[in-house]
Amino acid sequence: MKKRRHYRILFILMVAGLLCSCGTVGEKEEPQTAGTQTEKAEKEDARMAPYQSMELAAMARAYYLKENNYLAPEVECLKNDDGTTTIHLYEIVKDDDESSHTATSAWYTVNEYGKGEDDIMGNAVKFPNMSLGKIAEYVTTPVALTYNEEGEAHNEWEITDAATIDACIQAISQLTVGEETELRTMDAGETLVFQMADGNTWTLDFEAGNLLRNNTCYETDGWKKVQNIIRDYLTEEGLQ
Repeated sequence: MKKRRHYRILFILMVAGLLCSCGTVGEKEEPQTAGTQTEKAEKEDARMAPYQSMELAAMARAYYLKENNYLAPEVECLKNDDGTTTIHLYEIVKDDDESSHTATSAWYTVNEYGKGEDDIMGNAVKFPNMSLGKIAEYVTTPVALTYNEEGEAHNEWEITDAATIDACIQAISQLTVGEETELRTMDAGETLVFQMADGNTWTLDFEAGNLLRNNTCYETDGWKKVQNIIRDYLTEEGLQ
């Protein structure tokens, strides 16, 4: 009888230990909620702020698309003396073979963080933060690209080939910007300056392949693809 009772006690202790072990494992592997993932994404997007005028223009297109289910094909922006940017979303409607007119979708005036006013409706607006990749998806097609390389010497090339510029924008849309890094490299800087049809520019700085933004460097995956597109073009044209 005593031996049977002893086995029963051992069995109970083993079951209790198994339950405690399962509970501990469950706590360690608690999955992230949708809210946690959203907060993380918003934090990553906020790293781009404050934004350049052309980035605000891209954000305005995305904002209008979400609010009205229509992506305005044309955009122009003006940097104001007070630091704000006025953005005009529109399309060019052809009347006949000789004439056309402009159909306005929206006018916005916002600060460098995307907060401001709808100039037509008069209500306040706040563009959601956007990642570098998303901005590249909504930026209008550039007409020229200036590529600067800072190594042992400074080199600069002007690129107007539409296919190469479009390939660069597509590659930038796939970049993943990670955490801040303190690893800095001398003589390994590269700058892309995209020029738009309205004369505005969009400038991106990289250091050893990592995005350099507002005096902070961020780990970046995918830069090599952008770099190869540019260098392949320069080699084919005999410019490098």
